[in-house]
Amino acid sequence: MWSRFIAVAVVWLVATGIVKPAPATLPAVIDHEIQDISVAELEANIEMLASDGLSGRGLGHLGNQQAELYIAHTLQDEKVPPAVPEYFQPVQVYQPRLGPAAILTITEAGRSLADLRAGADFMPLPESGDRTADGPLRFVGHGISAAALHHDDYAGIDAKGAVVLAIDGAPETLLRSAKLSSDDRADIAGIDRKVDDARAHGAAGLIVIKSSTSDKESLFPSNPSVRSATYRLYGAMHDLPLAVAAISESAAGRRFASCRAIMR
Repeated sequence: MWSRFIAVAVVWLVATGIVKPAPATLPAVIDHEIQDISVAELEANIEMLASDGLSGRGLGHLGNQQAELYIAHTLQDEKVPPAVPEYFQPVQVYQPRLGPAAILTITEAGRSLADLRAGADFMPLPESGDRTADGPLRFVGHGISAAALHHDDYAGIDAKGAVVLAIDGAPETLLRSAKLSSDDRADIAGIDRKVDDARAHGAAGLIVIKSSTSDKESLFPSNPSVRSATYRLYGAMHDLPLAVAAISESAAGRRFASCRAIMR
């Protein structure tokens, strides 16, 4: 892999990803109650929750609060025991925003190789944390650890405290695996999986090499609508911060030309 260290200083003022929960099996008593719901009851609930009167149910909006109360009262009327007092459990979330000073700096032996600001060649991603990542750069293939598939791009690499550089997507050998469903293939090639694996190996930052970076407005809309606004759980970003960004193939090839042979 890398025969020498490349110091990387990254300032990304955005937000991070979260670990996707494993699918859970419902207890038999709950599954029985679900099967016992009538068509009329379903229609009434859907008509209420999808009504124009709730105005899209945006986070913190009046329509969303009305939907919360409707669901809680319905559970109470059906005598469903609350898991938390009065059915409401506080959850901390945040809306990712791009900071004004987002920058990627790459140096080698004190010599600057790259100094990129958010734009066509470098773009922070909504999965990112809001802290600076500063550490040696490590190339980690596609950045995927999948023990069940006998694949580990992190094998033999010390990623703790490092900024890891990963290729977008997943290798064909993984995508062709008979052990993966179509949903599994999408998940293993996605950015959230790379974030999870980078975090699990103690990385401080993750840079994904893409054919092109996404438009800033599409990732961080200036005036998002109720429906288009996105939120992420605060806990993971706060407890295990990870700077995450994309860099274009052209920028990666130009900036890391002297190290390309080592990367292979």
